[in-house]
Amino acid sequence: MSIERLEPIPENELPKPVSEGKYFEPAAEHEHLEPVPERNRLEPAAEKPTVKERVREKQHAAKQKVYDKTPDRFKNANALQVRFRTGFVYVAVSVICVLAGNIPTMVYLSLVSAICAGEFFYMMRVDAKLPNEVIGIIGAAAYPIAMWRWGFPGVGLVTIGLMLALLVWYVYYMRARIPDLGVSFFGAAYTGMLMSSLILVRQAVPSPWGGVLVLLLL
Repeated sequence: MSIERLEPIPENELPKPVSEGKYFEPAAEHEHLEPVPERNRLEPAAEKPTVKERVREKQHAAKQKVYDKTPDRFKNANALQVRFRTGFVYVAVSVICVLAGNIPTMVYLSLVSAICAGEFFYMMRVDAKLPNEVIGIIGAAAYPIAMWRWGFPGVGLVTIGLMLALLVWYVYYMRARIPDLGVSFFGAAYTGMLMSSLILVRQAVPSPWGGVLVLLLL
């Protein structure tokens, strides 16, 4: 059995080295190819905006349209001016609704109860609590309506319904804890009952003095 002797390869015939220790030989038949023009390259299709993005764009356009129509002296207001205008609008709405009658007072206090409950739940979120804002805000807004329509029995019915709704939420929502349940009930009852007591004062004192007394309490 004969063994052939291998001849060493000359250095000028070795393939050219590249990075990572690999070797390749350039193909001569591909050297004459030209790059593809940019106009012929396929570009990825543009993504369609989602529903939230379209709604956000419409809101931004509406705000910008209103801002463009705002007089120059009202643009770029500082914090003091914003607070003064907000307070002026709040006082004007309060006086008009409370002096207009029992029904406007009920609607006004119901909205205030819902806003106050929402602010309370926001502070609880900052404190690492997980209240149920939907049930709490609806319960807070229902207290003045129940007081205006049925009196103290209506307040009791709203309280029972609020507790039942929160218990169902606590059973089926696994992340809810006992403190979250208590915070949800306390926020709705505290703000709703406080505002519903003003309905009782408004109905007990004849007009317009009942409205004046409610404004003094506010």
